[in-house]
Amino acid sequence: MDLSNNKFDGQIPSSLGNLKKLYSLKLSFNNFSSKISNGFFNLTRLTWLDLSNNKFDGQIPSSLGNLKKLYSLKLSFNNFSGKISNGIFNLTRLTWLDLSNNKFDGQIPSSLGNLKKLYSLTLSFNNFLGKILEGFFNLTQLTWLDLSNNKFDGQITLSFNNFLGKILEGFFNLTQLTWLDLSNNKFDGQIPSSLGNLKKLYSLTFFSIIFLVKFRMVFLTSHNSLGWTYQTTILMVRFHPHLETL
Repeated sequence: MDLSNNKFDGQIPSSLGNLKKLYSLKLSFNNFSSKISNGFFNLTRLTWLDLSNNKFDGQIPSSLGNLKKLYSLKLSFNNFSGKISNGIFNLTRLTWLDLSNNKFDGQIPSSLGNLKKLYSLTLSFNNFLGKILEGFFNLTQLTWLDLSNNKFDGQITLSFNNFLGKILEGFFNLTQLTWLDLSNNKFDGQIPSSLGNLKKLYSLTFFSIIFLVKFRMVFLTSHNSLGWTYQTTILMVRFHPHLETL
């Protein structure tokens, strides 16, 4: 059922839960508001749920975890708040998760690592904070990862946070990544040679990072090598996805 791109408003009634044979529900780009009705969580055959670009608010209830067949969940551009519901981490078939542009907060738990089939994860423009735990690095199928514009700290990655120190080696287990943005942080030290493991990258951003020691772009072929570089700011590096490591 696709009701997207209309001007519907108000709360969605719990009787929506009577449509138990639904496998796809798209309500994006409307003006629906209030909390998610409990009726949603009776739709246990859903594989696709898109509530993005509405005015939903409140916390996501743990009963979202009843929708175990979901492979795509889009809740972006709403007013959801609080910590991410543990129910989301039971949705082990998810390949696409977008919670961006809400008011979620708190630390992302290590149980995020349960979602091992994810290839796209977008958590940008929220109020997440703290360190990201090792479970995050179980998401080895990721091709898209956006954690930007949050309040993360410690040793991890992605733009407009307060990450510092060396880049964790575990990050380079995410070998399916095609886009990586490390800009506007406080990293220092050398870029590890294991960055070369990310062979599918086609876009890399280092905007406004000053590395304190020289580094080499080890993943480019010799005819594209940037060579040895001292305290530097690189706006954007783009390269062909089939380039081999040095």
